[in-house]
Amino acid sequence: MRYSVTGGSEFRHPALVRVRLLSNYLQQLLGVIMNWFIGALKKYATFSGRARRAEYWYFFLFFILIFIGLSIIDGITGSFDTEAGVGLLGGLFFLVVFLPSLAVSVRRLHDTNRSGWWLLIGIIPLIGAIVLIVFAVQDSTSGDNSYGPNPKAAVI
Repeated sequence: MRYSVTGGSEFRHPALVRVRLLSNYLQQLLGVIMNWFIGALKKYATFSGRARRAEYWYFFLFFILIFIGLSIIDGITGSFDTEAGVGLLGGLFFLVVFLPSLAVSVRRLHDTNRSGWWLLIGIIPLIGAIVLIVFAVQDSTSGDNSYGPNPKAAVI
């Protein structure tokens, strides 16, 4: 039996079909994550309103993936400073994305009906980070709150 990568009139090998389907799925998933990341960057200085859990977590997932990639490149090129714990590219990326990450964090707190000032609890070692993670994983307050309409309602 002959197998074909291109398809045509010949039979496709099942492993090739699975690889193609997986590749298409990963491309779509990356596109979704990238859209959330770019959406948050477009609202880089918008501290009002609300951010859904998906916007918040996909933003930080993509942030971490890019930062790890840039850190690897920094390590390969020799621009990684072990004393500072960051390289040139990673440091520049962090500076560029610092304000949007604050904005999406404040909007996420607004979505749980909390003030953005709650971010300052992160100053407390360990306990502050745990509290902020608990706030970030909580579901949105249903309906409108004092920070605006529920962003889930706009999607549905």
